[in-house]
Amino acid sequence: MSLSAPSPFGRGAKAGSPGVRSAAARSYLVVVILCSLAPYAGAIEGYTVSALLIAVLACSGIALVGRISLSRIGSGLAYGALMALSALISFSVWNRPVEVSSFSDFMFLALWMIVPLALDSTASKLGADSYLKTLAVAALVAAAANLIVILFGFYSEESWVDLFGETARFDSSYAKVRAFGAIGQPGKLGMWGGLTCVLGGVLRRIPALRSYALGLTVLGLVSAAASFSRVGIILAALATLGLWGRYGALMVVMCAFAGMVFRGDEAGVLLLRSDGAVDFSSLDNRLVLRQVAYETISEEPVRFLLGFGPSKEAADQVTVPMVDHSLRHPDSSFTVVLFRYGLLGVLAAGILVETVVGWRRTLRTAAVRREAITFLIITGLGVSLDPLFHDAKVLILYLLAAQSIQVVGGLVPGVAAPRRQAGPVLGRRAALQPDVGPHGVVRPGINRGSVK
Repeated sequence: MSLSAPSPFGRGAKAGSPGVRSAAARSYLVVVILCSLAPYAGAIEGYTVSALLIAVLACSGIALVGRISLSRIGSGLAYGALMALSALISFSVWNRPVEVSSFSDFMFLALWMIVPLALDSTASKLGADSYLKTLAVAALVAAAANLIVILFGFYSEESWVDLFGETARFDSSYAKVRAFGAIGQPGKLGMWGGLTCVLGGVLRRIPALRSYALGLTVLGLVSAAASFSRVGIILAALATLGLWGRYGALMVVMCAFAGMVFRGDEAGVLLLRSDGAVDFSSLDNRLVLRQVAYETISEEPVRFLLGFGPSKEAADQVTVPMVDHSLRHPDSSFTVVLFRYGLLGVLAAGILVETVVGWRRTLRTAAVRREAITFLIITGLGVSLDPLFHDAKVLILYLLAAQSIQVVGGLVPGVAAPRRQAGPVLGRRAALQPDVGPHGVVRPGINRGSVK
């Protein structure tokens, strides 16, 4: 299906017809992307994060019909078995408390296993062109809506901004200092902004979507900058520079200049976290928490292999000197997995991420190697310094970005690589490129370099 394909709601379409199936697939994709706008309402007691996860999993399960990957299912089940064994030992042998939040990790695992498969199924029903166009439009709508929440938080007294806060701490007063947007927490908004830049950088490969890609990248940079999350700003800048080149450098400089104009001296204080020298205490805290986590699980061989268990209440009791946070929320996905599920858990999680993201394939594919390398760097920094894999909205955008790289590279089974037609602005440049196939092989017989 081309980017200019007619509406799937054809006259007389019946249930099960290609038009209805493509409409259902498109609706699923839009719902998954716009779930980032769901309010966490952290000031209200309840399990809104779990509700969001369950809703996305339910939609994904419906969209998954007919698309199964044994490698992804197998790696997910192996990781799940280790998690279950760690939890069983923690609850029964070491008498850790059992609370509802202890099982949130299993819902995140289900997200890893089901959502990518559902996205593959959606791409196969829509075709690469239609899939990427829908992704670009819906993602741009989500990013624009997020910007509206940010602006209202900065410049108005609207109490409805409180609804998006992940906890009661993040309210309309806090939003005037550091934005949390529709994502619910400044640090996670920064990561979300960085991943939005990744998505924009990937979509720039399709000439017909470059305007959407530019909008996503700019909005991602603005979101990261407004959060004043140093990790988020670094991720957004790296993604933009790595995927847009000199144009990315221009966008980063312009965004930084605009931030200084709108926030003035306050911007410097927020970034430095002090009035004078740079304060690295938040980074120091994360490193201390990682060291304490390692020392705690190293006390016993079984605990070193399978971890401390998923009980967050028990993790709160672990003594961490000179640090404001506890191991309940160590602000690092790597530390979370290491502490809760041990060395085997880290290895199993790494295998799961590889089977979903497909580094071995994307790094070998010339068509998307640049995107794959940039995404690998973003992943490494995000997992080490922030809870990249432990927020529902951020993780869903991560999976969307990973899958879009595979679609653009033609690596999703049953989905051809999108056509890269020359646009009016990039026509000559596109014509001068070699005719590269989906696996990086230059097709013979066409010497595009001879175009004059």
